[in-house]
Amino acid sequence: MTTSTTTKPAVAIDEPATLPLAMPPIREFTKQRLVGGEDGTADLHGWCAWFCAQVQDGNDHTGRTVAEHGEWCTAGVGSAFVEFLHSDGSPGDLGVELAEPYTHGTYPLDWVRVQNGRNAFVRLVVDASSDDEADRTELHMSIAHARVLAAHLLYAADNLDRIATPMPGWEH
Repeated sequence: MTTSTTTKPAVAIDEPATLPLAMPPIREFTKQRLVGGEDGTADLHGWCAWFCAQVQDGNDHTGRTVAEHGEWCTAGVGSAFVEFLHSDGSPGDLGVELAEPYTHGTYPLDWVRVQNGRNAFVRLVVDASSDDEADRTELHMSIAHARVLAAHLLYAADNLDRIATPMPGWEH
């Protein structure tokens, strides 16, 4: 019996490329220090929120006055309104929006410090499809409260569909 040994050619194994722990920033971030004037005010340059529908529509995203832009940067969430019935039986609809105040101009420094970082909201708009602004009601919720409401709505729907564990005291 003859044994044949064949050797395969050696393959060079390169060292694996090292990857950075984090990607480099897309643009340089500079932290702005909030310094007001001697009169207790701060001049703010208007800058739209990243989600602002006006920017998505091609409008300028910076430096517009509040009168030109409007008081809020907003964007609708979802493709349609949620329908419901008012207590009198008339139909209504509910829109969900992202909302952040648009500021440009001179503001009291104390107000700016309080608002800094706490100004993004989930906005529910009752009767959102109404052509009459007086019929619309806007409800602004913090991000945390919007999550709590979503959890309560989901739990309520699951209970009505009998697919959730009932709340204590609802055993019957």
